[in-house]
Amino acid sequence: MNIAKFKVQPRVVYLLSNQYRSSEQALKELVDNAWDADAEQVHITIPLDLFPTEAIIIQDDGTGMSTSQVMSDYLNIAYNRRVQKGELTPYKTRKVRGHKGIGKFAGLVAASQMEVQTTHNSITSTLIINKDDLYNYDNDLEELNIEVISRVSDNPRGTKIILSGLNQGLNLPSVEKLRELLIFEFGRQSDFDIYINGEKVTFEDIQGTKKAFTKKLDEAGDIAVSLVISDHKKPLKNPGLIIRVGGRVIGDPTFFGLENESLVPKKFLSRIYGEIEADGLIEAVNSGWDYIYENSKGYIELTSFMKRFLINELKSKFKDETIELENEILHEFKQEIEKFPLPRQEAIRKSINRILNKFYGDSEDKIKTIVSLLIKALEEDEYWDIMKRIEEASAKDVDSLAAALNVFGIMELSNVARQAQKRIEFLRHLNQLISNPQTLEKEMHIALENNLWIFGIEYSMKSSNETLKNVISNYCQQKFKGSREKRRPDLLLANDILNKHLIIEFKRPSKEITRDDENQAEKYRDDLIPFIGSDIEIMVIGGRVDPGISRIHTQSTIQLRSYFEVISKAESQLRWLLDNLNN
Repeated sequence: MNIAKFKVQPRVVYLLSNQYRSSEQALKELVDNAWDADAEQVHITIPLDLFPTEAIIIQDDGTGMSTSQVMSDYLNIAYNRRVQKGELTPYKTRKVRGHKGIGKFAGLVAASQMEVQTTHNSITSTLIINKDDLYNYDNDLEELNIEVISRVSDNPRGTKIILSGLNQGLNLPSVEKLRELLIFEFGRQSDFDIYINGEKVTFEDIQGTKKAFTKKLDEAGDIAVSLVISDHKKPLKNPGLIIRVGGRVIGDPTFFGLENESLVPKKFLSRIYGEIEADGLIEAVNSGWDYIYENSKGYIELTSFMKRFLINELKSKFKDETIELENEILHEFKQEIEKFPLPRQEAIRKSINRILNKFYGDSEDKIKTIVSLLIKALEEDEYWDIMKRIEEASAKDVDSLAAALNVFGIMELSNVARQAQKRIEFLRHLNQLISNPQTLEKEMHIALENNLWIFGIEYSMKSSNETLKNVISNYCQQKFKGSREKRRPDLLLANDILNKHLIIEFKRPSKEITRDDENQAEKYRDDLIPFIGSDIEIMVIGGRVDPGISRIHTQSTIQLRSYFEVISKAESQLRWLLDNLNN
């Protein structure tokens, strides 16, 4: 019997470092490491210009690592600290963020060299990781020598990471994006302050509607309110308003009871972030400075005032955002809606408005999926029978009108649900097709040509036509004839109302997509630009994508996708919709 062993080449580190979609995300990963090291402060320095001599520096005052920890833990790829040391950090009992053991290499996204200076018990250990050395080293990873130098330090603890040899092919990390990303990730942590180029990261870095004012209340006295309602749909960490009395934070962030009322969408509350200074409530604070007496006149007055203020602000923002999204949806689905008679078009617009009010706060992709299904469902005659009953019901005939509206709502939802179920059934059959090793490109082309919704709601409005089919046919006949006939690709060319084109190259479900496939697809685009213009997106779809291809280095107009990935995402969205309709 022969015994085989895994061999790990240093290039795996290079590949792991390229898994982040942006340099801001990569730097966030290094801040995660500072959090796990129980740091209280993190200082990030980002240069103003992208010169080869400049460096990005991340420095924290965490526990640092001893030389032995560097050797045994830090240089141990995929070291899972949660398994080894538990879910919580040892001193501040924070929930550990890092768990894959690969975030340590995140700095190599933006730089060719990462110098780590880590101090524990006044001993600093320094090591340098060079990306080119890793990529070009051909032997097993364990045979690569990385020197670790130790020296006595004046500082008792902490870690400093210096990223040099900055990637000239990438823009410098955006300070604004990084500040906002970090406040979203870490929220208001009283013992974890982050500084970028000397300025502290605060909730004011969040993009959104900002309000700051002072007000004198009869019982609560002078208050100073500062808050932001985030433009992002993503919930904030620890949202709400904190109350400061005498400079100290009292209790947890609060929504002043709005979370228990139906006056504003619940998901909107998670986008509020701010604080109130209310020194006039000092007599209402308990001796332990843990909470404010809820029955104090000042706190009751403050609660009533803030409720009214927040309701008005949230409703205004909700209305503006709903109108903006509604206009975007109506424009995107304009071609489909205009197929209906004018009276039905107006009914569709009203239905879209109801959908926005019910599902606002969920992702736009999900909302557009519901709208797409609704439009398909509206083709059912029984739906319009109910619409006729509503139109015929006299405004004075309250019972008749109410009954018609009730049935209308049930019918509207049931039609959408039925359409979603049909699509899930389609996905089941499609899964069987791609699981068959005999399935070829042409079968996948036939199955998906009129079902582009599976790739995402943004593709549901794209379609092919005879003109586009002729463009592809003529191109392939000229480029792939004679001995090249067998290499003829299976291409679909589609466009939308804005004349944005999409080229899909179908691969066999058993075929792995490689960098060569991506380069070849780019060549197709270059060849077709003279015929259809330059606004062309490319999608290559096959059985799987070579894991060695870094998505961060793939152009934004090129997508490499697997059939299973596409089906899984489409099904999860449809099941999410059905769950919401059932509830």
